[in-house]
Amino acid sequence: MKQFLLALLILSAGFLKSQCSMTASVTQPSCPGNCDGSATISLSTGCTAFPYNLVINGGSCTPTGTFVMNTSSITFSNLCNCGSPYSAVLYGASPFPVAFTNFLVNAGPPVTNAQFNNTPATCSACCNGTI
Repeated sequence: MKQFLLALLILSAGFLKSQCSMTASVTQPSCPGNCDGSATISLSTGCTAFPYNLVINGGSCTPTGTFVMNTSSITFSNLCNCGSPYSAVLYGASPFPVAFTNFLVNAGPPVTNAQFNNTPATCSACCNGTI
C-alpha cells in the first residue's frame, strides 16, 4: 500500500510540475449515426520535448492506440459517438504522463421530424390530392 501511495504521489507531482498541457477541440458529427466528427489535440507552448507519445483510449471507438506527435497538434477524423468519452494521455521520454485531457463525441444534432398536411385524391384516377 505504501508503494502504491508513493507511486501516486510521484505521478501527481509530475503533473503539477509540468508546463506542458493539452486541449481537445471537437467537431461533432453532422447527424446521429454519422461518423464524420473530428478532434484536434493541441499542445501548449510549454511542450517542447518532441517527440511525444499520445495514447488515445476511445473504448469501443477508434482511434485507440499510441500516436507519435512531432508537432504541436494532431487531428483525428471520422469519429463516431460511442457513448463514452475518449481519454488522451501525453508521454515524453519518461514513463510518467506529461499531460492529459478527455473529450466527448456526441451523437450530433437531433433528427427533425417534419409534419405534413395532406388531402387525398377524390378518386383513384384523379390527380387532385395535395401534400
